[in-house]
Amino acid sequence: MWSQILRCTQQTLGTVAFFTNFLLIWLIMMKSPKAMYTYKHIMVFTSVFEIFYAWIDMFVAPELITKRTYWIAETDTTKTWLPLSIVYPLLLAWGGSFGIALASFIVHFMFRYFTIIGNKFLLSQKNFMVYIWLSIPVICGFFYALLTHIFLQQNEIMDTLIW
Repeated sequence: MWSQILRCTQQTLGTVAFFTNFLLIWLIMMKSPKAMYTYKHIMVFTSVFEIFYAWIDMFVAPELITKRTYWIAETDTTKTWLPLSIVYPLLLAWGGSFGIALASFIVHFMFRYFTIIGNKFLLSQKNFMVYIWLSIPVICGFFYALLTHIFLQQNEIMDTLIW
């Protein structure tokens, strides 16, 4: 019963995320002032990423297992039509997306802070600064997924820990 409610909620919220983020991208591209050049790119990147994150969440359907002082995300391969060889990289991408989401919040706040203090170099409309700002979340997400793969692989120790 609980897993059906969870799955329905994931599907519904994933669909809502698609529509709201596509609307947000359209509003950013069509209605925001040209002076917001770099910040506009950061906001579009975040929305595109959120669409990707929702898509992965809908396909992988991760479940969080809590036990004492930790939690772990897993995918029950009996509840998805995708084979484990595809689900595992998607689960890593889902975890990496969590790292990207955290870093995206940091980038937004850093950008706003530098706007307030008037740092012209870091807010430059030059393409290389846009790439630097957008690379921060991607690099963080990559390392988050890589470290998850290295330290939390499926093995006997993890199976013992979970069950």
